[in-house]
Amino acid sequence: MPLSAGTRLGPYEIVLLVGFGGMGEVYKARDTRLDRTVAVKVLPGHAADRADVRQRFEREARAVASLNHPHICVLHDVGYQDGVGFLVMEFIEGETLADRIAKGPIPLEQALGFAAQIAGALDRAHRAGITHRDVKPGNIMLTRDGAKVLDFGLAHLKPMNSGPAAATQSVTTGDTVFGTPQYMAPEQFEGKEGDARVDVWAFGAVLYEMITGQRAFQGGSYASLVAAILAGDPPRMAVKAFGPSRTERLVRRCLEKDPERRYQSMRDIVLDLEAPVVESAEPPKPDHWPWVVAAACAVAFLALAAIAFRQPPPDLPAMALSILPPEKAVFNETAISPDGKLLAFTVTLEGKQQLWIRPLNALTARPLAGTEGATDPFWSPDSRWIGFFARGKLRKIQAAGGPARTLCEAGVSRGGSWNAEGVILFSDVESGLFRVPEEGGARTPVTIQPALGSAHRWPKFLPRGRRFVFEVLDKDDNTSGIYAGSLDTKERARLVGETSSPGYAEGPGGEGYLLCAREGKLVAQRLEAGRGAVTGEAFTVAENVGVDWATGRTRFSVSGQGLLVYEPRGSDQPRLTWVDRAGKRLDAIGEPGDNFMLAHLSPDGKQVAFVHDHDIKVWDLTRGISTRVTFDRALDNYPVWSPDGRSIAFRSNREGTFQLYVKSVGGTGPEELLLKTGSSKTPSSWAAGGRLLLYSETDPKTKEDLWVLPIDGERKPTVLLRTEFNEGDGSFSPDGKWIAYTSDESGKDEVYVQPYPATGVKSRVSKDGGRWPMWRRDGREMYWVDERGTIMSAELGAAPALQPGIPRAVFERRLQNPSDRYAVSGDGQRFLIPLPPVEVDAVRPVTVVQNFLAGAKR
Repeated sequence: MPLSAGTRLGPYEIVLLVGFGGMGEVYKARDTRLDRTVAVKVLPGHAADRADVRQRFEREARAVASLNHPHICVLHDVGYQDGVGFLVMEFIEGETLADRIAKGPIPLEQALGFAAQIAGALDRAHRAGITHRDVKPGNIMLTRDGAKVLDFGLAHLKPMNSGPAAATQSVTTGDTVFGTPQYMAPEQFEGKEGDARVDVWAFGAVLYEMITGQRAFQGGSYASLVAAILAGDPPRMAVKAFGPSRTERLVRRCLEKDPERRYQSMRDIVLDLEAPVVESAEPPKPDHWPWVVAAACAVAFLALAAIAFRQPPPDLPAMALSILPPEKAVFNETAISPDGKLLAFTVTLEGKQQLWIRPLNALTARPLAGTEGATDPFWSPDSRWIGFFARGKLRKIQAAGGPARTLCEAGVSRGGSWNAEGVILFSDVESGLFRVPEEGGARTPVTIQPALGSAHRWPKFLPRGRRFVFEVLDKDDNTSGIYAGSLDTKERARLVGETSSPGYAEGPGGEGYLLCAREGKLVAQRLEAGRGAVTGEAFTVAENVGVDWATGRTRFSVSGQGLLVYEPRGSDQPRLTWVDRAGKRLDAIGEPGDNFMLAHLSPDGKQVAFVHDHDIKVWDLTRGISTRVTFDRALDNYPVWSPDGRSIAFRSNREGTFQLYVKSVGGTGPEELLLKTGSSKTPSSWAAGGRLLLYSETDPKTKEDLWVLPIDGERKPTVLLRTEFNEGDGSFSPDGKWIAYTSDESGKDEVYVQPYPATGVKSRVSKDGGRWPMWRRDGREMYWVDERGTIMSAELGAAPALQPGIPRAVFERRLQNPSDRYAVSGDGQRFLIPLPPVEVDAVRPVTVVQNFLAGAKR
């Protein structure tokens, strides 16, 4: 009999029944100790009846719980109560692969992406000594982050069943269960328990079914099904794979009758799926460069390529040339491969930021599908894989193309690096540096940032070892700088005092050099990694090197073949610029190169609060001067004006995690701490009258939630919106009776509106993604930025309905980065957005220098 809502199994409170099958019933439940949602699987009675079965089950459950892999369902707990055995697992939102296949075949590229994730999960389990024995579409969940394999180690616990009815259930001998017939290997029908190669067979059957929509082996009866598996072959798939008949061959080899002729491990399958693409299904479109530029660059490229693809002799002079981005695109970040043959870079094209690849000996580049939103690319040591960050996760993708894979949560990242031992080191600026295996899994802290406003960023492994360099940005100038560290010890050595993203290169004689930015130049200095010290004098290797105005990253990358790639600093740094509703430029504020991050317009429209060098500043639009508001070395950001224009609320990590502060704009007193808790917070809107502050707070269980803080009295915050999704960017309506906010409940950020206080009745405003909702002064129009970087608007009906109208683009001009903040005048006629200081967006080339350390003194 199913359990009723409210039933307790230990600390787990049943919420509702979500599924059932041969292994019992699955419930959504609440872990009352940690206040998190979990899945509880109640096992059939036979699993708890016998002591030997319970012992074996607990033994296998412990082994399964030790598996850390992004595509394996996490097992939290196992228990027994009143004769009921149960498992506690992570609660996964999505649909089973069986349900997806029921809708029809899965497109080949997507199917291969799921296959790679499933194969990686099985490989991880096999190497831990765990065989699944019941791999089938019903045991695989499809989520926003890809496929997740369920029910590891549970096949032994299924009840006995045999005969024709088992064709849809399972086949057993004694207590041993071999799986579901359609996905069982021939040796299992012979009464053999089988080894990991039974999972190889099942994987092949699942992949066949994903691509064709049909089961590999079918029969009108149990006997005919067994006969087909033992003696027959599945029909040909009749699809063109990513190489000639390549997928067909892979599936056929998985489904070999003789285990000795099958793939001998899932690792072999993973390697075959990861092998470089032989043929492209769609050839890349050439960039339409001017013919004169193309002809000139072609000669230079051929000359450079001939040198770049081999280690240059020590006495070769430095050579340089420029590379243009794809047509109508702008370079964001670049990374040269260790072998010096490929350039990975992100560009924003038609409002979409994506990862691209370009061989240095070619004139064309191509985008990598599945990398939307990518930032900060970095290479694997063998130049086959590219790591990157997107939507708060660390991911990787083959340079040759293929599915992108999620490795772990990354938070707000600032750089990553990959060593030859298969370890990836990356930065989460709110916590420190972390490491994760190249195959994915749980992240492990490597450095822990001090509580007083520090940030550890831009790690870079040194070659042939486990040492690395990284930047420390601290409120104390005496501790900021570039440090050397090691995976094997907690000791850190300060190398130089510059706060810059570091690099490393080897000179013509094999000596190592630390690279960093100093006064707009890229300099090199001898690095003795063994004792954690730099020696000799620094010398300039490149002049006028650009710096990312939003992240502080110096825009350069080096290969192991003596190549330097950097973006020169120009006069095209973005400036906050007024544009009208037609998108026409009006006036720019500030000076070229000023960093106007997270701008917020004062209620009277006469001042702009912004972030510059980690402090809050205010720009007076009438007088054209700026005033510094905060003076702490911690990270101060997200300024929000009070309704009377006299104060600014902001967040700062001077107490460790980001807390809420307020500062009088005209006064000289110190900042006031508004609220301090154990979680990071971000202010977003001040209600009319100045009595309430709307802010978001991150929680490891419920993600980003919206809270309201009374400014007067005891300042006891109350939760406004807290769900299993992210809610942020909250904004009070001018009359304080409504809130606009973003939520990713649809799978991506969209803008919603609902009454305040919250009633749970909401209306969706945006259509194609949305961030940063803002109101017109009269509350009758709303603005936001869609996923392409276009500023959108919608008319709002009169209260009390406030029904949103049809979303429309305010103007065609797009933000280069869709996550950039903007400001809008009270009447909705002018918008303040970051733009390059020229009417046509500047084409910023990158410079490639061969043998850039040729002048180093040896």
